[in-house]
Formats: sequence, structure tokens, C-alpha cells
Amino acid sequence: WRSVAQELGVYPNVIFEPYNEPNGDTVAEATWFRVLQQVIDAIRVISNNLIIVQWSYAAWWGATADDGRLNWITNFPLTGTNLVYSTHLYRFHNHLGPDRPFDYNTIKQRLTDMQYPWVGVTLNKPLLIGEIGANVWYTGVELTNELAAYQEILKILNEWGLSYVAWEWWVARAWALLTNVWSSYPSNQAGDILKVALSQTVTPPPTPLVTLGRQVTALIAITFLYFLAKKIRGG
Repeated sequence: WRSVAQELGVYPNVIFEPYNEPNGDTVAEATWFRVLQQVIDAIRVISNNLIIVQWSYAAWWGATADDGRLNWITNFPLTGTNLVYSTHLYRFHNHLGPDRPFDYNTIKQRLTDMQYPWVGVTLNKPLLIGEIGANVWYTGVELTNELAAYQEILKILNEWGLSYVAWEWWVARAWALLTNVWSSYPSNQAGDILKVALSQTVTPPPTPLVTLGRQVTALIAITFLYFLAKKIRGG
């Protein structure tokens, strides 16, 4: 990561994410945050660009153990500037509960229970929804409910001033936001919902640190992939 920072840290639009969805038992968790602090320190010697930090796949509604919530932010305090805390959100994966709600009031209450507002309002730290998507392989009523939930979730995140990264701006996959029409690839229903959400007025974020542009998507992953490709080529 020191060499990554040397190569790319001079560009202000590069965002570092040391690892996507790190997870494991309590030993793995403690080890991860010890290593993560070392990574942050190494990057900060060279660059002050944003660093996205994360633990586990997501926060789960109804979870009682720390592994399913955002308590890791306070359980393993990190030192360093320009740190952004991240989690992922997929209704299909039961992050909102096994009943997979799709109405505004239930979703908002469950996101509150999952500590989304707590990070910004109480801890005064920026929270990024590093992945969010709708399963467009559903059909019938299930697809209708999935798209309704996606719309309501994005509306709530906008109301709370939380940034998010949509997964994925591609075709022919469960989370695709584009239709597979050669040469034009127009957005599908989920993509249309995302575009409307991005055009809406957003509440100022609860934290004064850094406001992430909601259009930022690819640079998070490109940082490491670019470095990996160079190493494979022997560069």
C-alpha cells in the first residue's frame, strides 16, 4: 500500500479502500484492524487521500452480536485523517430482515436500528454505503417490491445526507443497472430509479469532514486493480 500511495496518491480523485468486505471470527476481526491501522499509517506518510474502512459484509437488522452491527467503529477506533466508514446494503441478502420490507416507514426504522444515523449524528463520522443494489432477476410481485424498496432506500439515504455507491453499472447480471441493448445500453428500471435519486436535492451530511460525490463509483476499486495489473505485468 505504500507503493500504491506513491503511484496514485498524487491524484486527488483517487480513493483508497484497503479491502472489500473483510470478515471472520473475533480473532480475524482484531487482526484485521491491527493490520488496517498499519496500512493507514503507511498511506498517510505519502498521501492524505480518502481511505474507506469496513468490517464484515454489512449490518443486519435484528443482529445482537457486534459482527452484525456497526459497533466495530467504536470497538476498534482507528487513528488518521480523512477516514470514511463503509457498509453494504442489499435487501435480497436480508440486510433489512428476512421479511425483506419494501415500505418507507419500515425501512427507515430498520436502517435506524442498524445504526446508520448513529455513525454520523452520534459519532460524528462519515458513513458511505459502499455497495447498494436491487436484484433485477426477480419477476412479478417480487420484482415490484424489490424496486419499490430500492427507491425508498435511496430516498432515505438522500434525506440523511449519506453517500452511496450503486452496484453495478453493467448488463445481464442480477444487480445490473443497464439493459443489454447493443451500442446504447440504456438504464433498466433499477438504473432509472438510481438516476432519479442522484438528481434529487440531498440533505447536507451530518458530518463536516468530506462530502463524497454520489457519482463516485469506479475509482474505489480501480486503485487496487491498477496496482495489481502493474505487478502482474512486471511494472
